[in-house]
Amino acid sequence: MLIAAHRPSIHIFQRADWGVFKQLTTITDATIDCVDISDTFTQVTETILYAADVAIPKSSSRPHTNLADTRVLLSEPFCFPPWNVTSVAHMNPFIGFNKAHADPFIFQQLYLTHRSQYDNYKAIFTDGSKMAHHVGFGVIIDEDTYSHTLPIYSSVFTAEVTAYFFIRITVVFACILIT
Repeated sequence: MLIAAHRPSIHIFQRADWGVFKQLTTITDATIDCVDISDTFTQVTETILYAADVAIPKSSSRPHTNLADTRVLLSEPFCFPPWNVTSVAHMNPFIGFNKAHADPFIFQQLYLTHRSQYDNYKAIFTDGSKMAHHVGFGVIIDEDTYSHTLPIYSSVFTAEVTAYFFIRITVVFACILIT
């Protein structure tokens, strides 16, 4: 995605054809012979603006850059189409346990066993939550904590996906996401 800021076009008065402008802005009695002053004002203003558009050239609204010295970097948020999802290795060693009925010690042991099997991968923790006035996500990578607030109409799923997107553009190595 390439974003360029556009500036408004401006009139170049040095290159104006003042003869044409004067001819197009001739105000007659018929032009100002209106009952209401606001109608007269509108008609005179439109006449002057039309004459300016015809007789006075405008600068380009495109940004002025020397394209020979410009490097364009495309930002592709998704490198694959959504209908062609890449394969992702997914494991859930906690699937056989009910959080409400299992002892926390079981979850701790499963987590430590899982981490010891994949100790060469970086552990990244994510969480998304919805509050009364905002939705947010947090990411913990090593000792660094990142958090961001999303608009209120976002869902927890949006927060989690945004956290994953943040990780994708930040982390370039093998990692395990713990959410």
